[in-house]
Amino acid sequence: MSQPAAASEMPSFDHWKEYPTNLDREQYHLDLSELRARLASDANRLFVSDSDSRPQLLSLNHATPGAYAIKPESFTSAERLDLDLASISLRRDLRVFYLVQAFSWSRLLVSEDHCRKLLTYLKVHPAFLDILHTSGEKIGPVEESFAAQFARISPPPPLPPSPGRPRAAHRGYELGYNIKYVERHGRKLADPFSLRETGVYQKWDAPSAEGDWIFMQPSASMKSLLEAHFPQTAPSDAPYLFQLHAAILAKASSSWRPYINHLEDAFSKIVDRGFYTNVRGPAHDGDIDADFSDIRRLQILTDKLQRLSHVLHMNTQVGLAVQDFARRLRAAWAGAPPAGGGGGGGGAAAGEEAAAAARFEDFDASVEMFLFQHRAHRARIDSILQRADGISGLVRTILNFRDVESNQRIVQSLRDATLQGVMQNRKLERLSRSSAQDTKSMMIIALITTIFLPATFVATFFGSNFFGFQRKGDGGGDGELQVAANVWIYVVVTFVLLVFT
Repeated sequence: MSQPAAASEMPSFDHWKEYPTNLDREQYHLDLSELRARLASDANRLFVSDSDSRPQLLSLNHATPGAYAIKPESFTSAERLDLDLASISLRRDLRVFYLVQAFSWSRLLVSEDHCRKLLTYLKVHPAFLDILHTSGEKIGPVEESFAAQFARISPPPPLPPSPGRPRAAHRGYELGYNIKYVERHGRKLADPFSLRETGVYQKWDAPSAEGDWIFMQPSASMKSLLEAHFPQTAPSDAPYLFQLHAAILAKASSSWRPYINHLEDAFSKIVDRGFYTNVRGPAHDGDIDADFSDIRRLQILTDKLQRLSHVLHMNTQVGLAVQDFARRLRAAWAGAPPAGGGGGGGGAAAGEEAAAAARFEDFDASVEMFLFQHRAHRARIDSILQRADGISGLVRTILNFRDVESNQRIVQSLRDATLQGVMQNRKLERLSRSSAQDTKSMMIIALITTIFLPATFVATFFGSNFFGFQRKGDGGGDGELQVAANVWIYVVVTFVLLVFT
């Protein structure tokens, strides 16, 4: 069992509000002031209030000889965080911190003060902030295409290793990255999967042969995997702890296959609509028909596939970087001086080196499988994208052909309408000529009427019973014209008719 830490190794929160500028600037080739300012400006998006802060810890102590025993804890206040970290430091436990979110696009359930204290105490590499900024509250796919990774091997110890100290731990290291994965979200949506990511940080301290882990928003299945693996290792088995990164990468790769199967199925339905639709449109009820909505659905699917292809590429780059770091770390550990000074120590050191080499070989094989799977997933997506270009062109050609036919029908209809208009104009011309002739006839009739109507009217009027001629006396002398007493009736009726007509 480990001995209690010296007083100088007690937890230090010096200038924690200034993280990361409170770190040793000579160890990092970064602009710490800029990183600190960015963390402060992004705090409202990343963190909750102190009262809602719930960082979680798995404390793995040495209660069981040669292995860890897990003790889960949750911090509810800054004071509790300080005290628990001090207690854990004295026991020399392996610490696994979970910075989780209520849901994938919400804030981390840790306050800014708690986070700065934790990162100060653990002396976390400031490059970890690149990973931290990919989390937090989002209203859109912010930095969905971003990947971060950093790795650092600590300088060799200035003094020879102490007898009995693990040979593989002569050089400490830090490693961090974010890995993206897909997972079923359980909601009733057309796409049953959602894209998520986990941030990972590990630090191995050579003098104490202990280390720390930070996981940002790990999935439930990943937490179960980690909590199953951690107790199986001896406290000083650094190669096994490093080998857990291979398990993390493999877990992140496990759901890509069913998701791409789902996308291929969705794509095949659009392919059917393109291949089996009638070029001239549906001829019978129930016929498959392609329209502009299929182009839109295909474009939406294509955009999603392009984003996923980029994500798989970034995951592959992260895997390659972790694999390269493992090889550099293996070389650094292989060059460390043997533990002890001679005698039987040489055989123990050789056995320890062989065990570490086997761990690294397993790790390398696991990462190679992760890389192959991601390349295969990306190749499947690229194949769908290439096929999508073809089916998109086919559907567009069909729609263009229909547009041409529709335009031809419209042109023919316009031509027919024009011909009908010409015929109508000819008929109107004939009617106009006939009307002109009728007008001339009416003018002649009107002229005749104008000439003869007054005389006819006068003759008719005087020939009516309203007028009479009476001779004077009994002889045949002169007579006089007499008007009937009711002649006014004629005048009134005529006037009324004139008014109404």
